[in-house]
Amino acid sequence: MLAQNTGDLVGAMRLYDQSLQLERELGNRQGIAQSLHQLGVLAQNTGELAKARRLYGQSLQLERELGDKQGIASTLHQLGRLAHDTGDLAEAHRLYDESLQLKREFGDKQGIAITLHQLAMLAQGTGDLAEARHLYDQSLQLKRELGDKQGIAITLAQTALLEEQEGNLAQALSLIRQAEQLFTELDSLCASRRSDIGSDWRKRPQMSARVENNHGGHGEHGEEFKATPCPPWFPWFYLQPVVYRLSRR
Repeated sequence: MLAQNTGDLVGAMRLYDQSLQLERELGNRQGIAQSLHQLGVLAQNTGELAKARRLYGQSLQLERELGDKQGIASTLHQLGRLAHDTGDLAEAHRLYDESLQLKREFGDKQGIAITLHQLAMLAQGTGDLAEARHLYDQSLQLKRELGDKQGIAITLAQTALLEEQEGNLAQALSLIRQAEQLFTELDSLCASRRSDIGSDWRKRPQMSARVENNHGGHGEHGEEFKATPCPPWFPWFYLQPVVYRLSRR
């Protein structure tokens, strides 16, 4: 996990491969499912989408056999992201919905907030702005209840883009500045701790230029991101062009 969070994807893949081999030797099906899931995340983050889909499929099959609802929900969410990223929006919606239903069953508020955000992005991308706003509001409310500053910032930033789409430029600028402030606060907090992970991970941003939820299920970058005191990456610098654009209009 540390190698993955600090951007050492080759090292992370080697460690997860070793973990998978050990779990298979031990016959630990739960551990096998989790290692397959993490290898799927790594493959997805490095653009090996067919490999990611295969690994997620193997993980999901084991999770269903084990009745591991939390694992199923997390892997469904990742498969939803994979479908979303490859343009299969109907399949993405189906997978996110199934993941959301499971998360509601076992009361995973943070996971619910994350999947609501992704569903909002789907709605926004297809022009259903009213539905997108409704879903972002639900996601934001849960994140505020949880004190998830990074999640709040991500959803504020995406809502700002929605406001811009609707022509509400003053509100868009206000929201993007709130998001920027939160990301700056988080970055300042973690800058003082980067020696704890032995790497200046800020030199290796891993996020796509669009503001979206990459934040996690079993663990990690590229999955749904569970709040931690010092998250491993910060996309706030991607907000700068948006702030500039809105300030000039």
